[in-house]
Amino acid sequence: MRRLLFFKNIIAIVFLVGAVYTIANYTGPVKDNIFAMLHIQGGGVKGASTKKAQEISGKFSSDIRTQADMVKDQALKLKVSDILGSFSRLQKIPQDINIAEEYAKNQLTNLLQNKKK
Repeated sequence: MRRLLFFKNIIAIVFLVGAVYTIANYTGPVKDNIFAMLHIQGGGVKGASTKKAQEISGKFSSDIRTQADMVKDQALKLKVSDILGSFSRLQKIPQDINIAEEYAKNQLTNLLQNKKK
């Protein structure tokens, strides 16, 4: 049962990395192809072709591309062991809470018994 869960998690991770890679690399060409098939100009808003607007647009595109590359790099550098470690830590949280609760109950019981004496 644990192996099945492990493989499901691995498949999910591979799928997410593939989705990030696909989105990062192919959204621009796909959009251009769709616009070309529908005979829609994807050049932007008419009248916004001033030099200042082009500079802002270029900077904005560059910033988005940089952020997308950073996300892609982080996703590709993500190690399976890191993800699995996070899952195991998350699974231990309820156990830790139960242990802390039992400890507090024991301390309170001991304190009450010592006061009775």
